[in-house]
Order: sequence, then structure tokens, then C-alpha cells
Amino acid sequence: MDKSKSTLPEKLPQENGKQIYQEYGCINCHGLEGMGNGPLSQILEPKPKNFTSLKEMKNLTDSQMMYSIKHGVQGTSMPEHPDLTESQIHDLVIYLKKFLAGYYHTVNMCATDKHTVNLGEIFKEYEINIHDSKKINAEIIKDSLVISAMSPIHLINEMNKNNTRTIRNRVRIANEVSGKIEVTLITVRVHDCIRGKV
Repeated sequence: MDKSKSTLPEKLPQENGKQIYQEYGCINCHGLEGMGNGPLSQILEPKPKNFTSLKEMKNLTDSQMMYSIKHGVQGTSMPEHPDLTESQIHDLVIYLKKFLAGYYHTVNMCATDKHTVNLGEIFKEYEINIHDSKKINAEIIKDSLVISAMSPIHLINEMNKNNTRTIRNRVRIANEVSGKIEVTLITVRVHDCIRGKV
């Protein structure tokens, strides 16, 4: 699959992350395509993480990835990067997710609404993973993914508490096509539309 093309509107915002990945030498261990096969990988034990493997990435949350980048991983060759800012680490995590996702899409929705994403007929058997399932619900109905806030009032209260009008979340859909697992990442931006338009 050509990951530079997508049937969904938005590509991963990855340029900053790509620059960090290259400048900080991540490619030496994880490889150019994130497969864990960089030039140093042959002498490392345990082997570097393969970012293209759904099996390895399946249960790895964004916060776990950010912590590993900032503080390193004990018992491995993964070094710490205390000089990277939280924003830089976030950009790097988004870039690393690009290795896994064949498609990427962003949804903007009000906390009080439902949003439907047309997935077509390719998603016959699938697995849905929500980054924070206490905040949003996502289910496939026929050929569409229906996304809604678990508790709109709770989300709006959380936005007010944190002095923000948007909460981000991610939905990952994995399905098998012709014996290969394909992954779609959907970033969900839930807005407080009560205080004004998005």
C-alpha cells in the first residue's frame, strides 16, 4: 500500500516528527521505514520496536510512547531524550503512527453531536481501539463509523476546567484485507460548541 496516498481527506501532520526522527538518529535502530531494522538493530537485544507491526503497537498508548521517548526504556537500548519538548515528542509520536496507518482522517465534532464516517465496504471484519474510551464511543454500523461523546456534559465540564474548547482522542480501526492487516487512524477533536462555533 502506498502510504503517501489516502482515500480519506487528511494526511498525518508528520513533517516535524520526521525531522526529529532523522536528526535524533532514530533511524539507526528503528530503520527508515520504522520496521526495527536500522543498521544498529543487528547488534541490539532486545530488538528495536517495529512501528509497522500491529501486534507490537496494538496496546501501546500515546502516553506510553511519549514517556518512553522522554525517559528511555530500562533494559533496552532506547535512550532518554530529556531535551525534547512535549510538543516535539507529540509530533514524533504522530510521525511514528504514520508507519502503521494506511489511512488517516480527522473528525471535528461538537460534544453534543454524533459524527458518521463512511468507511465503504472494505471493513467486513475489524477491531476498534479507542485511545480513551471514557470520553468517546465509536462503533461500526453497516458501512459507517459512528462516533459520539460518552457524556457530553462531562466533556464540556472537563474543557471548562482545563480552560480549553477542544479535547482530542484517537480511534484505530484494524481490519484484514486479502490476508494483510490494514489500519486506519482517526483523530477525533471534540469541541464545546455551546460557547460558539467550532
